[in-house]
Amino acid sequence: MASYMLQKTVTSICTCGLQKLLPDLFFCRHCLTLRCDFCVSHEIDTTYCPHCFENLSSTEAKHKKNRCASCLECPRCFNTLSIRSYSRTSDSKKTPQKMYYLLCLFCNWRSHEPNVPDQPTSSGNWPVYKNPNEARIVDLINYYKSISLKEVFDKQKRSTKNYGRNYMHFLEKFGLNAMMARKRAGLPNFPMDGTGYCTPQISSSEAVENVLELPEDIFEKVVDIKQISTLEQRFATPELQSENVDDLFPIRKHLRVKHSLRCRVCEHNVVKPEYNAVKFKIKHLAYYHVPEIKIIKCEPLLAGKSSSLVLKLCNPAQTPTAVRFEKLNLKAINIVREPRQLEGEDLIAIPKQLPEPIPIVLKLQGDIVVPEGEIKIAARDDTAEYDDTNEVNTDYDDPKYVYWRKGNKVALKFEVKPYENIAKNENVQVGFIMNFMYLDTMSHVMNQKQPQSVLVPIKIVLNLPNS
Repeated sequence: MASYMLQKTVTSICTCGLQKLLPDLFFCRHCLTLRCDFCVSHEIDTTYCPHCFENLSSTEAKHKKNRCASCLECPRCFNTLSIRSYSRTSDSKKTPQKMYYLLCLFCNWRSHEPNVPDQPTSSGNWPVYKNPNEARIVDLINYYKSISLKEVFDKQKRSTKNYGRNYMHFLEKFGLNAMMARKRAGLPNFPMDGTGYCTPQISSSEAVENVLELPEDIFEKVVDIKQISTLEQRFATPELQSENVDDLFPIRKHLRVKHSLRCRVCEHNVVKPEYNAVKFKIKHLAYYHVPEIKIIKCEPLLAGKSSSLVLKLCNPAQTPTAVRFEKLNLKAINIVREPRQLEGEDLIAIPKQLPEPIPIVLKLQGDIVVPEGEIKIAARDDTAEYDDTNEVNTDYDDPKYVYWRKGNKVALKFEVKPYENIAKNENVQVGFIMNFMYLDTMSHVMNQKQPQSVLVPIKIVLNLPNS
């Protein structure tokens, strides 16, 4: 059985014109349209550690270089390290002292291998190993930053026009705004025009004649690949890049961000995570609203001949729905439906528009005959899967189009007729429009006092293999 979750056999066309899989799309309940990653604005809510779930502010995360202070990763397999303890004593008369070390439960790496000292506390102030040339690198970075600032000031000075001696002129001349901004950031003050600002002086690098010689057995010594670190292990610590596996040190865990997604047209949240939990306050994915489509049976496709195709539709919503199918018109495929009008607090004075939509260029290799009329699909019921006595009324189903029905799933019959000029091993691409009934519960829509059922069109493209 071919599923759209495994390969791009069944794709949906977003409002912007991109073809996406259904799990990669969002559904805006206010605009009643599909949105992809390019149709929503991304907003960072908070920064957290994926292991201990400690929330940090953006300033604190930047100060810690986006690393967690308490969680460590294995330098070999990059799994989270565990803390283990043992007791030791130098004198039998004294009380044994408990010491702690790091252990990887996956590859059995220990902190004793790179000679990391054991700690007397479980919280463990584990040492942070730095590059011996870190001070020199920081001086070079600051030096080149100052040079770039000086070039910016010189360029602004040449392009500055004489606006007269007014209030704004003196602000720019004496750099009051820049001085206040740099004072808030904790940086030293200097005039905005660059006068009186000098770049820091650094010692120039000197060439050394006496270079360490290579060992005599470098070309004859047998290389043990297991003792050499991989590129992934070296890039995990670019400041050290140890060549030997025994010299790899623990890595502080990278921080992650929780970001919310907002529709660019109506400015409503599509995805909103919780602050202190892994759950979501708002999670409007298309996978939870739009009926999913899977291919369960397809006869061999022959050029110029009709072949049977069976698609399974599953309703993920808690309310019953109905679907209607129509053929895909390539001439009207680029027409974007206007968003609905809102009222009250949700009314936008100047509604934002999406980026320029990408022209949809589809090259269909065949025609498809879709079922006629309206086909109802029951609501999702998790307990119905375990009920063998669950019977579905099939009196109103047309056996010409309905293959079988069970719970919130229904299999429909389609017919695909590839064009005669199609190659033998070329995939057959066909498309249609699926209009599904969506129960709209938004009360802030104009001229709407109670929930209404709205038909939402979804453009579907099938990429059928032709062997």
